[in-house]
Amino acid sequence: MVIVVRGGRLEVRKKGAPQRQRRKKGEEKGENKPNAFVRGTTTARNTDRRSPFLRRSQALQFSAHSVGTPLTVGLVKPHLPRSGQHRIDRLPRILIIANPVSGRGRGARVVATAEKRFLQLGDTVEALFTSKRGDAQEFARRAGGFDRVVGVGGDGTMNEILNGLGPDAPPLGQIPVGTANVLAKTFGLPRAPRPAADLIHAGHTLDVDLGTANGRRFLLMASAGFDAQVVYDFHRQRIGAIKMSQYFTWSIRAIFKYEPPRMRVTADGVKLPDGSFVLVSNLPCYGGPLAFTRTAKVRDGALDLLVYSSWGKINVVRLFAEAFAGDPCSMPGATHVRAKNVRIEADKPLPWQVDGDPGEKLPLEVGILPKGVKLLVPRDTKDWIE
Repeated sequence: MVIVVRGGRLEVRKKGAPQRQRRKKGEEKGENKPNAFVRGTTTARNTDRRSPFLRRSQALQFSAHSVGTPLTVGLVKPHLPRSGQHRIDRLPRILIIANPVSGRGRGARVVATAEKRFLQLGDTVEALFTSKRGDAQEFARRAGGFDRVVGVGGDGTMNEILNGLGPDAPPLGQIPVGTANVLAKTFGLPRAPRPAADLIHAGHTLDVDLGTANGRRFLLMASAGFDAQVVYDFHRQRIGAIKMSQYFTWSIRAIFKYEPPRMRVTADGVKLPDGSFVLVSNLPCYGGPLAFTRTAKVRDGALDLLVYSSWGKINVVRLFAEAFAGDPCSMPGATHVRAKNVRIEADKPLPWQVDGDPGEKLPLEVGILPKGVKLLVPRDTKDWIE
């Protein structure tokens, strides 16, 4: 069976049959036929709301071997734009990995809108939805046969996907619907699904560094201290989606019973002063309005290390207040260096966090993977990110 789209009209015919078939009795001229099926939640619309490139094509042909198998998409005698583009052998295949409860339930709605836009652009889409922690990482292991892998969720979802990607993984994109969306804010990714889909379809990539925390890859940061304790306690009792206000509430509660610990830090083999708060960052933004390492670069082959060596509850409050409106790296008691390998340890098993999710307990070994992932970003990103 071959399904052919011509001028917004679907024609279904057997191979070798004449192109023109007699209309069924009662069928009016120009009336649309029912939509064709595709795998998963993807729906092929029987409209002419396609991109100009597809409208110029003589036909868009889908060959389906059987129900439940992926569709093979290709162009029949396409008319290429005059801008000097290379010939397109096939359209992008996009894998969406989505957290449906992210953004207080927006995740599923965002996927539906993005899928519709991808189809209008002529892409093939497969969407997978997570139901528990670890699903996104498992789904990402299937990304090898796709041209793009897209996370719909927050920074935690993106971290899981990142840790599931193999060496032959396609570029990674995000439609942000999470709580902090640090990655999206850093690279200027659109939150609305339609412009986000346009950006992902365009396929402009940037090679960026990755960090590793006890072997777990991260894009944003890893830390130990007050924030890691809050993340650890909060995630043990959280139910459902997260609000930014909940982190603030938990932080206020935690500070009254928190006693800053003493941690030993080594950077590239050099012992640094002991600290009560240690942050290893890959990006300048930390989360919300906070920024601890404002000069961090994501493509410099090193990580920014901040060790804060003041103790007492009031100094914890001063540190985070400075991250809101100043420069924590210039505070008294702060040590800021760039390093490729960092070790953090303590006399008791303190928690650490990575990309806003709880990790394990100290000790923590942090390393770097220079240009370890290709991110789908706006075309002008390289001009201002470096």
